[in-house]
Amino acid sequence: MSTLLYIVFTKKEMINVQRLEMELIHMPHTSDNDKKARDNNAKRAQKNEQEQKNIEQGKRAYSKKTDHL
Repeated sequence: MSTLLYIVFTKKEMINVQRLEMELIHMPHTSDNDKKARDNNAKRAQKNEQEQKNIEQGKRAYSKKTDHL
């Protein structure tokens, strides 16, 4: 003989359960395969080129010698 078990939810609890179900259904799929590929070598090369241009133009010149003494 099997007995039935009834679970009673309040309206607030039912709304929370429905909200959680909707979040699970509509959860975005994120995995490592979806990430944008990063080309760090190209970034580094571009940064080095910009640094060379700045050196040639005299920007951000740094000197350890003190000019004010």
